[in-house]
Amino acid sequence: YKRQKVLFDSYTLTIDNESITREQYNTPTIRFSIADIRKITKTVKGAFAIQSNKSKDYIVISADIEDKPELEMLLKEICEFTLSTPRPIMGYLMIPLTIVLVGMMAIVFASDNKILVGISGPLLTAFLIWSFIGILRNKNMDKKTKRSSYLMIIVILSVIGTTIVKLMQS
Repeated sequence: YKRQKVLFDSYTLTIDNESITREQYNTPTIRFSIADIRKITKTVKGAFAIQSNKSKDYIVISADIEDKPELEMLLKEICEFTLSTPRPIMGYLMIPLTIVLVGMMAIVFASDNKILVGISGPLLTAFLIWSFIGILRNKNMDKKTKRSSYLMIIVILSVIGTTIVKLMQS
């Protein structure tokens, strides 16, 4: 809780004639040129997400930010808002995806069926590596979260090792 409070309290958003910059304790600074802003999304709850043309980075602005009416005016001058759906598509896929991933993990570690292990192992490994890289590249995550994500390497290596051992058994 204290770590989240420090992150929240250190959030600084600067908008000038040329750029938008988000600074926050223990996270990389994100800066977009105003000319490079592709889309500003406003959620139903009043938060904003600013996306750039040049990168996959985005700036998230909490609905609880100070001077919200002034901020909304400034953002409208830059780009018209896109209203987000109440629940993005990934929100609907999260539970089924989690069930599939847990199932693949169970197959890799508990099954002796080479075909199932041969399919589940590489798919699970690919997803875990993709997730790990996504966490490391995300500029909206703090350094402690990124450091703790290195524990995923142990899981990835154990999935790879178990898959290889089970496929090599006669």
